[in-house]
Amino acid sequence: MLCWSLAAPIAAIQDARQLKVATFHSPPFAIIDSKAGLLNGISIDVVNRMAAVCRVDIDYVVVPAFSRGFRGVQDGTVDAIVPILKSTERERILLFSAQPVGHTDVAIVVNQDSAETRFTGMDMLEGKRVGRLSSGSITPEFDAYLRKNKFSILERHSYQALVENLVFGRLDYIAGPLQIFEFHAAQLEQKTGIRALQPSLKRLAGFVALSRVGHVKFPKKQPLYDCFSTVILDE
Repeated sequence: MLCWSLAAPIAAIQDARQLKVATFHSPPFAIIDSKAGLLNGISIDVVNRMAAVCRVDIDYVVVPAFSRGFRGVQDGTVDAIVPILKSTERERILLFSAQPVGHTDVAIVVNQDSAETRFTGMDMLEGKRVGRLSSGSITPEFDAYLRKNKFSILERHSYQALVENLVFGRLDYIAGPLQIFEFHAAQLEQKTGIRALQPSLKRLAGFVALSRVGHVKFPKKQPLYDCFSTVILDE
């Protein structure tokens, strides 16, 4: 059985055959139409297939932003979050699926009217206003350069907010998943669009991440956690 609900607030996990999976509007990976009661997308399709293999019910908990779901999976109030990028820091606190649920180009993105076309290195960010998702990691090189305080970083809780800030001139660059940025830019009723500087920083895979706290807290669910973190789907 697959179902979904709005998180307000996220409830404690009870059902030993069910995984509560936090997700958020991040097209094309997770597309949420609350008016029509529809939830689909590239990552959702993969999770549903994983659930069938593991014989587990999925209760999708729709959260307003990545940061809300990330807190939930950290403290065990949800079992998992999708989609999420993998990083060394996150692997210390979460269990990542072996099966990717989608891929994205991580890029430095500019307003369509910008004269810049090439990403020539981190030094081009010096003195600029750069946006990224709250609690987000871009690449090791980007994160290291950020720690040097060479540029102003603006963090937002949604990809939509980052795109809006770029299009309306409040940011010089945004850094993150190109495909998600492009979807939100297309929704704006503005003539000015966005585009990625070439080459992209990296092509990354998105995953399901499971709660290490939940793995310990709910021993009856451990076989479900173990299946989700190891299953590989046939192509």
